Amino acid sequence: MLAAFDQIEQTGGTGHAMVVNPADYYGSLVGAGGLLDDLAREKVKICRNRHVAPGCALVGDFSMAARLLESGRSVIRVAQPPTGTFSRPGTAVCAEVYEGVAVQLPTHFFHVVPEGGGDD
Repeated sequence: MLAAFDQIEQTGGTGHAMVVNPADYYGSLVGAGGLLDDLAREKVKICRNRHVAPGCALVGDFSMAARLLESGRSVIRVAQPPTGTFSRPGTAVCAEVYEGVAVQLPTHFFHVVPEGGGDD
């Protein structure tokens, strides 16, 4: 994982975030000291997501390498829902989000897998 952060720096980025499986976060990082303490000191953001395979991580310079493209059509409404929507009356929140992602610098992302563990 640290080698991935180094490669991002060597290509001009700043590896400031990573995505790991919750099993790895709670099973290997939390309470183990060392690496988690080092990452916290460097202000590396860690996101837990079950869609990252256990033992793997997505490391990157997310702020420079990708852009969120909001279309200007997204809406959040708070209102009474149509009758029969829920089992009891109450206020509902409806969100319609229209956005995309543009990856501008793919060299600023690394998929970290265990040695001999698959594609990167």
